[in-house]
Amino acid sequence: MQALEQDFGVDLSDYDAYRYFQPPMFDVFLKRRAKGRGDKIPLTISMLHLATKTHKWDAQTLENLS
Repeated sequence: MQALEQDFGVDLSDYDAYRYFQPPMFDVFLKRRAKGRGDKIPLTISMLHLATKTHKWDAQTLENLS
């Protein structure tokens, strides 16, 4: 994602890594997900491609690509 921002000039202000990835640190004793986060959304090549073309991460638009 850093490369998208630096190399392709994508505005990541609407990007939330927790929507797509499990955080690297979690409570090993309770084995719970990040608080307030539901199931993960698959991050696809199509989403990355459109973001580089529009130079913007619009989560709603990108997640509705099917």
